[in-house]
Amino acid sequence: EKASYMAKETRISKLIVSTLPLTSPPRLIPSPSGRYLCLLWEGNQKYDILHAGSLLVRETGDGRGQGVSPSCDSGDNVLSFAWVGDDDQFAVLRQVEIDYGQDGEVTDQDTTDKKSRPR
Repeated sequence: EKASYMAKETRISKLIVSTLPLTSPPRLIPSPSGRYLCLLWEGNQKYDILHAGSLLVRETGDGRGQGVSPSCDSGDNVLSFAWVGDDDQFAVLRQVEIDYGQDGEVTDQDTTDKKSRPR
């Protein structure tokens, strides 16, 4: 099977180039405090929340960030994302599958998740 990526090297870096077609890029939604960044892929209905400080530590090569993932939270089946208030809380509106019970009745499912500050 042919690989879906190839590596290109320069003197100072190694780049991974995908040969697969690109989907639309994520929307970047900063939190009110600026400490977090939400990447929202609307076409794929996915989101990922990153801790900005962890990204900066890893970028500068400071040893404190080694082995620490900047990802704080993620999810799928997401229709909408919003930061709520000024305290880095957020809410997601999810698309859920309708569950028909034994008797054919639709079971009630909450489609909104509210979460507090990412950890």
